Amino acid sequence: MAELFGEEAVAQLRQVRLNQIARLREFGVVVRDLPPAAAREVFWKFGSAFVGGDQLLSYWAEVNAAQSTFRELDFDKWLRRDGRPELKVPSIGWVVNRLERRFLYRLERRVAFGVAHVGVDAFRDEWAFSWPGAYVSFDHKRAITVSNDYEVAWYDMRATVNSPYR
Repeated sequence: MAELFGEEAVAQLRQVRLNQIARLREFGVVVRDLPPAAAREVFWKFGSAFVGGDQLLSYWAEVNAAQSTFRELDFDKWLRRDGRPELKVPSIGWVVNRLERRFLYRLERRVAFGVAHVGVDAFRDEWAFSWPGAYVSFDHKRAITVSNDYEVAWYDMRATVNSPYR
């Protein structure tokens, strides 16, 4: 992966991510990186839950390519359009239902950085929406994605029960 960006650039990107996580921890947010095998499993589970069946193999090929080339993954490109509920203001609390679930998964846009398990008790929406990636609760079948342009999109797969999409 360092061949595409150069070892120095990769090291700088890793340091930026470590600084982001350290800053969140200073604010009391619980953040734990998953081991690589567990992270791959979460990326697969994300695809199985939120990507249309006919797109799943292409999604997985892009995840693998992004892993090996250090490219970013555009989550919104892959997600089903029939899972977009009408919300005035999306929030991390909506993803996890703060009363029931206290953690969510954060998938990095740079797949090589993997997945973090993030506690939501101290995690504020403005921090999430300024940190591009995907935030997912598999229990609630909900996700929010944040693009590099800080565009926020939200998905609720419970809304697709009667959809002809799958």
